[in-house]
Amino acid sequence: PADRAQDAFAKALRKEAIVSRPFLSEYASQFVGKSERSVATMFVSAPIIDDRQELIAVLGLRLDPKGRLARVLQGARVGETGEAYLVDLDGNLLTPSRFESELVSFGMLKPGTSSVLGIKIQEPGCELLDGEIFDPTTSKEPTALVRGLRLGAQDAQFRLGLNVHGYGDYRGTKVVGAWSWLEKYGMGLAVEADHIEAFEALRFVRWVLLGAAVLLVLSLSAVSFGSVFFARLRRKMERTRQLGQYTLERKIGAGGMGQIYLARHALLKRPTALKVMESSTTSKEDRMRFEKEVQLTSQLSHPNTISIYDYGHTPDGVFYYVMEHLEGLDLQTLVNDFGACPPGRVVRILDQICASLEEAHEQGLIHRDVKPANIFLCERGGMPDVVKVLDFGLVKEMSEGSVAFTKNELLSGTPGYLAPEVIRQPKSADVQSDLYCVAAIGYFLLTGKPVFSGETVMVVLDQHLHAQPQKPSEVLKSAIPLALEDLLMQCLSKNPNDRVQSATDFRTRLKHSGITWHERLAHAWWNVNRSTIVSKRSESLKSSARESEGALITLEINERSWHQTM
Repeated sequence: PADRAQDAFAKALRKEAIVSRPFLSEYASQFVGKSERSVATMFVSAPIIDDRQELIAVLGLRLDPKGRLARVLQGARVGETGEAYLVDLDGNLLTPSRFESELVSFGMLKPGTSSVLGIKIQEPGCELLDGEIFDPTTSKEPTALVRGLRLGAQDAQFRLGLNVHGYGDYRGTKVVGAWSWLEKYGMGLAVEADHIEAFEALRFVRWVLLGAAVLLVLSLSAVSFGSVFFARLRRKMERTRQLGQYTLERKIGAGGMGQIYLARHALLKRPTALKVMESSTTSKEDRMRFEKEVQLTSQLSHPNTISIYDYGHTPDGVFYYVMEHLEGLDLQTLVNDFGACPPGRVVRILDQICASLEEAHEQGLIHRDVKPANIFLCERGGMPDVVKVLDFGLVKEMSEGSVAFTKNELLSGTPGYLAPEVIRQPKSADVQSDLYCVAAIGYFLLTGKPVFSGETVMVVLDQHLHAQPQKPSEVLKSAIPLALEDLLMQCLSKNPNDRVQSATDFRTRLKHSGITWHERLAHAWWNVNRSTIVSKRSESLKSSARESEGALITLEINERSWHQTM
């Protein structure tokens, strides 16, 4: 449209060289003698500057995507089935397909029309080369290549991608491919070849080893589009390939020590959560703790503890591990969005938290960061209100000879959920300090408020050390089942010896309280609120990964100095 050309010239007036993406234009059809109402075209504009660096003119060109650009891409075709093309994030093909005649025979393209902006890079839902019939009415999913480009558009770390395991292309044929998201031009560049041909002839392997130069120098004109699109491709592709059997789809969160992505196994297609930590931005101490987290968590098998599937290293130092992907919400979000919980539901949740910790404690592991943001509530196997305890990144081994990560004595955790003895002596963290945190979570679920609050971290910590918490019934100004209130207040005692002595004892007290939460009530709650949870989760992922509530603090006891990360 004319407004796109005007925008290009406006930027040229600001001394910027502009290359537009291909688009359909009725205006352009007048100049190429086409009978169609509109044809694919693109604009290039560039400033002309005199010796005084003043703008004296703007040069504008209208280019046909099927012309010079297409010829440049044809030079990157591999063998009989190789194809190079440009595509946008919606999956629209921006340059001509090598297989236009086949697409017409499949019913995907009308005779006499161009594949440029006429074909979507999406899985057709069938193997067209085997004679299956294309059905345009069925819902189509973007190919793995388009999903990879979308990930690259969100996160520069994954702007270049490679898949040698094989995936379905827009013809339904298994291919291997490499791609790069070109941020400057708002397009993705892709190179694909049929899986069989690539590995029988070893052409694809040779193409990777000979370097990124074969993956294209694009030049639309001598004026402005002569840039090399793939600097440093080889190094990035090698790194991407080392993420094992998992294809990263999008970023879904950030933990204390790494980024978390939604990923799928190449063969199983099972959605997983893959946590990645960059060695270039972390210390040796952080990497040791990160590896310790996966090693210790993988020892735990309780259904209320997050499951670890796999882990590994890439050659350039990236450590990652793969865990089960959960759909639901954490307890911090539960209270923030839906308010305080009834006593029966609190008992059900606390019992499952203690069940997870019970196994960990029996194996000599202390969590040390039990808080609402680390407790996930979800539906599993048709069961509602299933608890998953997350993030054993601060876990501590109770046995002698445990790995020491720093020379100084460190206090790590979240201020609203730190036991008094841990604040005084960080190395004293034990079963009772975890149970103090469980009681604090129960208090938060019942009242909708933390046990202690204040304007600064120091104020909150001082209250944990010296102040007596209000009873939940006093906060709510209504009656609370006495057995539950007494248990929570006992476990919030400043003296660890006054609390229950194990997670098993905590569970026993909950069981004998006589408070129940019927499964039908849980099903009813999820049926009413499931769509809201999914909607809010999607909005959160689109903007950025939600950070855990509360500040993570580190106190260097030996130097008596505070460091806060808010």
